[in-house]
Amino acid sequence: MSHATAKPASGTPSLDEFLTAASKVLTASITSTRVILEQAASLLPGLPRLPDLRRREMCAIPETECPARCVCEVSWEANPGETLGLTLRVSNTSKVARTFTLSATPFTGAGASPGTIALEPTSLSLPTGHSAVVDGTFAVPKVDTGDYEAEIMVQGAYEQCVRVVLKVRRDKTCGADRCTCEVVQGDPPVRIRAHQWYDHFQCTEPCFGRGETNDRDPLDHHG
Repeated sequence: MSHATAKPASGTPSLDEFLTAASKVLTASITSTRVILEQAASLLPGLPRLPDLRRREMCAIPETECPARCVCEVSWEANPGETLGLTLRVSNTSKVARTFTLSATPFTGAGASPGTIALEPTSLSLPTGHSAVVDGTFAVPKVDTGDYEAEIMVQGAYEQCVRVVLKVRRDKTCGADRCTCEVVQGDPPVRIRAHQWYDHFQCTEPCFGRGETNDRDPLDHHG
């Protein structure tokens, strides 16, 4: 039995032949374009190489952080019956005169509270650029051995604290040395943060509320 096939005339290519030819033309065009760009980059030193043409990060916006709430930590170690001392130097670096009030929280820790640090004086009126000293003393009573903690609160334009750690021991024979701590306070601090990653803006917000550290005022936006 005979078998016959038919094919298009030589002047009209098949669909497969057309797609193959189109693919070859596209590949040759892309290759030629890349060669031209690479040659241009070698002739013009200022033109970046193709691998360097990548997305760059957006400009960074400077930010600042809030200062720590507790500016200092005092560590005491003593036996019951010993008297401990510390000195706080408070400085007013603000542009206005300021009154500072100081108070201490009771010790808390291993056993019943051993008491509260005595402060003298508890109020300071300081002109701008001036400093003054506050003395703190504490007589260790007969309490359980262990660690106790307290805070000395310094309230001026905003609130700061000094953390005091007391280690009560029964094998310590020497008296504790007097510690010195310094509190330097200017105008209420603010932190600066970027508004949004896509904006070139900064926002400022207060670090501490007046009187209570968890207060927050409305954001002050600056463009």
